[in-house]
Amino acid sequence: FYYVLTALREYVIYVDLQEGRHFIVVENIFDPSAYSEKYELTNPSPVAADIVTSWSYAGINNNGVSITYLSGENRTETELFIDIP
Repeated sequence: FYYVLTALREYVIYVDLQEGRHFIVVENIFDPSAYSEKYELTNPSPVAADIVTSWSYAGINNNGVSITYLSGENRTETELFIDIP
């Protein structure tokens, strides 16, 4: 893992870049075959060196994460909520 945002219970949440596309990945830290989900970021900023500006635990009982990232040329803050199983 290179761009880890956090770990929540048995899951690791990180940013991944594949063929020019940015993803937030949630996977079981001990067994990726048990659970792995990718969420593609919409219109990530091509001019930002660090795309994710913040994250926090969110949802009922903090069972998810809210991730803020920069999108577009103007680096607009965009929020993505991910519910963790």
